[in-house]
Amino acid sequence: MLGAAIVAHTLTWWMGVRPVALDPDPMNLAYGMARFDITHFNPHAPGYLVYVWALRAVHVVTGGGDDLADRFATVQLVALLFGLAAIVTVYLTARRMGLAAGGAGWAALALALHPILVFHSIDAQTHTAEAFASALLLLGAILYRQSPGWQHALALGLLLAFGSALRPSFVVVGIPIVVWTIGFRRFFDLSVAGASSIVGAIAWIAPTVVASGGWETWRAATRGLVHHGFVLTSSPFSDVAVGALVWANQLSLWVWGLEVALPLAVALAVGGVAFMRSDDERWLKGTLLLGGGFALLYYSATFISEPGYLAALLPPVALAVGASAGGSKRARPAALAVGVTLACWALPLLPLVLKVPSVAEWRKRTELAETYADHVGSALPDEGRFLVLIGHPDITVGRQLPMLDSRTDALLVHDGRRPWIGHTSLTYVTKGDSVPIPEAFGSPGAGASLRASEVYAGIYFDGSLPPHFQAQIAQQSTCQTNMAADVTQTVLLPTDCFKDGSIALDGLELRLEGI
Repeated sequence: MLGAAIVAHTLTWWMGVRPVALDPDPMNLAYGMARFDITHFNPHAPGYLVYVWALRAVHVVTGGGDDLADRFATVQLVALLFGLAAIVTVYLTARRMGLAAGGAGWAALALALHPILVFHSIDAQTHTAEAFASALLLLGAILYRQSPGWQHALALGLLLAFGSALRPSFVVVGIPIVVWTIGFRRFFDLSVAGASSIVGAIAWIAPTVVASGGWETWRAATRGLVHHGFVLTSSPFSDVAVGALVWANQLSLWVWGLEVALPLAVALAVGGVAFMRSDDERWLKGTLLLGGGFALLYYSATFISEPGYLAALLPPVALAVGASAGGSKRARPAALAVGVTLACWALPLLPLVLKVPSVAEWRKRTELAETYADHVGSALPDEGRFLVLIGHPDITVGRQLPMLDSRTDALLVHDGRRPWIGHTSLTYVTKGDSVPIPEAFGSPGAGASLRASEVYAGIYFDGSLPPHFQAQIAQQSTCQTNMAADVTQTVLLPTDCFKDGSIALDGLELRLEGI
């Protein structure tokens, strides 16, 4: 069944993956592979340096090329590999718990087919790595339980730090697991785990800070993105929160939480709690209650942008499903749980929920990027290089345009009139870099001007650019723009229409070459 789980996950990934990004973050990682720069969101703060190292290592091993599309393909592959590693580790953990091969196989299958894991294997963010880190931490926890001592406590702390290096949010679930496993009665072991986790965290934080340009830059970019960009807008405890975002955050959290727990709920409903018969299985129940409860409380008070934030809860849920298989008679609850997991893929898009891990969601996001790239490509001459101004609210479509159409670079316009943004910003996107104007959220040296790295034959606009920006462009151009608030209406202006040699929007300027 482990083989079936691996094949099922890989096959589903293969059917869903396309050379198209479903989210800006995989593009951030692809840029960061070439040039690590959190002020350019390559990748975004706090940096994910260890994950970038893993990407670079796999890229070298697979013989990947220097093109942006080649690096993006590696980002997609590594997300799959971490997902597969999580599945194998869950199987090994289940066997270590004393589950028979059948029960361990059901655990692996429940994880392999879970919509959240599959969706994030396809969308190629860092969430599958968090699932792997969780599975690895659970294996370490079982080893500690079976042979308590400072050596295994040391390993637990290092595994916690390793998970935080892949995704810092892992500590939200990881810390409760470590504390619950060791307990306060073994104070020395708990201290060893705490000390080793701190040392391990410093081991990845220190080079990340150095690679980011120093403490002040790293701190400003991290605080700007996490605190100002996310928490203040979405937390119910923020005085400046946007009401719609608060409600969307809460609804999304509980929908995703239910989806995480659904396989286990079915197993419990059918098989009851009798499968919690061993000490390890009872420990697993506590792990789910504490880890899941703390995660729900934390994200309800802060911000959660996608279901992958709960990926660390998938391995303990899968293990509990596997435990419900027990003998042949108890395989029924596990089978039903896996069946319900498969059914989750048919969930429709829910109103106000930020992102539902479903077939409909990944198809929608794929088609959105492909359709826009085709739309732009059909409006451009076959020869020449062009700058595309994009005001589309989903920044994913513009972030990858240079990858999908080699004739184009993009200037993404983020409208400060939207309440969840607060200020206008631009992002100049090429195959080589993605540069924000001004720099990332108050980083030192933030500027309002940038020079283009290419000479463009023309500037392309469509109705995705809000009307007030269209009016500013019309004032700067010596040519008739005739833009309309309709994405199907396109305008291609020669670069020399901008006699001042620049494009300025709300005081932010991109200076054009060759004028």
